[in-house]
Amino acid sequence: GACEDMDDQSLNIIDDTRQRLLNEGLSPQNFDQFRLKIASIYIDDAIHKRKTEKQISLSSRSLFVIQAFWFSHNSWWKRFLWIIVLVHLGLAEFERVSVRDHETSAQSQLICSLVELFCLFVYCLDFGARLITVRPRQYFANPWNSGKALCILFIFADVIVGMCTNDILRMSRVARSFLLLEKSRTVRGIVANIIKTIPKILPVGVLFLFLIVLYALWGTVMYKTIPDYPEFGSLMESFVSLFILTTTENFPDVMLPAYGVHTYYSVFFISFLLFSQLFLMNLIVATFYQHFSDHTQSSVSKALEFRKESLNKAFQLIKTQDEYITLDTFVEVMLLVKRSSSMSRDQIEFIYHMLDKDHDEQLNLEEFLYVCEVLQFTYEEVLDVGHSLYKRPFLNLLQSRLYPAVSSKYWKYAMDVIIVASTAYTIVEVAICKSKCVGLDAPEVGMSVFFFVEMCIRILVYSPKQFFRSGWNRFDSFLVTLVFVFNGIVAEFVNQGVFHYVFVLRLFLLVRIVYNTRRLHLMVSTIISLIPAISHFLVILLSIFYIYGIIGMEVYYGRLQETNPILNGNKYYLINFDSFGNAMVALYVLMTVNNWNTFMAGTVLATSKWSRIFYISFYLVSVLVVLK
Repeated sequence: GACEDMDDQSLNIIDDTRQRLLNEGLSPQNFDQFRLKIASIYIDDAIHKRKTEKQISLSSRSLFVIQAFWFSHNSWWKRFLWIIVLVHLGLAEFERVSVRDHETSAQSQLICSLVELFCLFVYCLDFGARLITVRPRQYFANPWNSGKALCILFIFADVIVGMCTNDILRMSRVARSFLLLEKSRTVRGIVANIIKTIPKILPVGVLFLFLIVLYALWGTVMYKTIPDYPEFGSLMESFVSLFILTTTENFPDVMLPAYGVHTYYSVFFISFLLFSQLFLMNLIVATFYQHFSDHTQSSVSKALEFRKESLNKAFQLIKTQDEYITLDTFVEVMLLVKRSSSMSRDQIEFIYHMLDKDHDEQLNLEEFLYVCEVLQFTYEEVLDVGHSLYKRPFLNLLQSRLYPAVSSKYWKYAMDVIIVASTAYTIVEVAICKSKCVGLDAPEVGMSVFFFVEMCIRILVYSPKQFFRSGWNRFDSFLVTLVFVFNGIVAEFVNQGVFHYVFVLRLFLLVRIVYNTRRLHLMVSTIISLIPAISHFLVILLSIFYIYGIIGMEVYYGRLQETNPILNGNKYYLINFDSFGNAMVALYVLMTVNNWNTFMAGTVLATSKWSRIFYISFYLVSVLVVLK
């Protein structure tokens, strides 16, 4: 009943506004086009599950709002913003590492500051375009939008101050990671759900902390009489040793001194591992996953409600007096939507008939609400390769003669055998020749030419348009062409030994066998389809790396050096924070949890025991929260 009242009210508002604008001189055609543009924005909101908070009305100002919306949501503009964000993050590799870094030139620092100011200018353009389309109070009510504004102001002030003086701690670089997270709606949702989930695991976390403290007290009292046992020399050392033990990185080394005194001391370590690593640690992960899934499902439900609300608003704008959408109106509005603007009229008409369940040549609201699901499908024209594909008769004749052979399973089997034989030859050649082979032999050139000719035949048979639609074919043809050009043509004029590295690319032709094998094809396709979902978590992981990398460079720059006598032979001085690249490698080593306690011990020797907070917190955030 509420929806029906809203529909009637919306229709009355549209009629009143239409009459007012017509009296102001607006033509009926312009008014109808105006409504279609607004409806297309609502449909775009529904496709991307955005909450409709736009200040769009049927008024003369709305045209400017529509232009600002399509500018800020343009796909090329979004790609440009991602490039700007990555350039902004990459400045950490070229600017001054730390306040103690006196090697970076003033000119290099000035260039980095100017590039950062340009990045801030681009952020402000995007910020202003989005602010135009949403009411300011609603826009800043979103913590991500208000946080973005504060980050821009903070970074701008820090850059200006940094250009005036060099002796300043540039911690505003940490705020760049927030701008990275803010760029993706999915990433923002994941971060929000993680923050909502953390309070739910606090009881299990407190229990986990209590267990470590209890065993630390027990271990300190029980093992203080054992000589040369620094792992339990104090309560703090016992706590750190037991926390590392939960990752099993110091096991059984931490147990051996006590185990050498008496075997029953092993009960202490075995029982601790059973309770902490096998029980409580897995319980923390399970609790986090359960609550995270619940929050994610709740977010999806809200997004579907936003979608329904947006589609209902679009329907009210383009429906007729009889409460349905005509085919012509549907085609016109879908051509304005970015997701379907590249479709042909025939494809959009096909979507219309898919939505028209009762086949009455009109869409009601219930049918229109499924338009987003239908747009998720991929629509393409499939050519019949058994018929004429070319304008020239001799090409059609050649194609018709070759098609039965190329499309047969025996062709595929033969090519698989040849690819395997080529791969075996390459492996044997590398194993036998090692570094003595410098020239190309006849089999190498012959196989390069053979694969290139076979690729050309397949392109002729299936037509270039149909052949290159497949990502597998594009990848295969790229490799074949690369090997053919380098080994068959370029290598005749340049030092041939260099191109043996390119020739090894023939091994990747095994991908075609994967494509021809149904189960392997399904497995690889599934893995590829998971990449977009995994990429969202990789963005979060990158932001964590960036935050800890900046902090590590400021705190530990120049501290982890081979010449530092305090390290006393610790070989992990190579994994340091003396540059942005080194910091990323160091954090990746920590994330793998392989000998991370040795790395932490070297840093503690070179700095202080408070450095443990840096390493332990990074382990908790990156490994337990994001990776798990």
